[in-house]
Amino acid sequence: IKLFEKDGRNNASIPESITSVTVAASTSLCVNAFASAISLTDIRLNEGCSEISLKAFSTCVAVENLYLPSSLQTIADDAFSRSFSKATAPTIYFAGSESQWQSIAENCDIPKASLSYNT
Repeated sequence: IKLFEKDGRNNASIPESITSVTVAASTSLCVNAFASAISLTDIRLNEGCSEISLKAFSTCVAVENLYLPSSLQTIADDAFSRSFSKATAPTIYFAGSESQWQSIAENCDIPKASLSYNT
């Protein structure tokens, strides 16, 4: 899977056997950052991340828990395209308030997600 991309090239990857990942220090997730990470069930973005780019979580069908920081300001409208299994409703833990979430996720299509605020 693509993790970080520069000049259109894949610079790092993680094996499909990994089910959990924490992005410790990043201000944004690039296009296709976790695209096709079909085995990831838990994803955590630490404070400091302000942007989730296009298709960052595209085709992440196994995600059960997604932890997002209160520093998040932008989510691309197709950041989660073809993600989340139809049988699984993921839980999104957002460290900010409900009003913050509404302002950053208004154009984002997150089907059937359960949201938890101030976590």
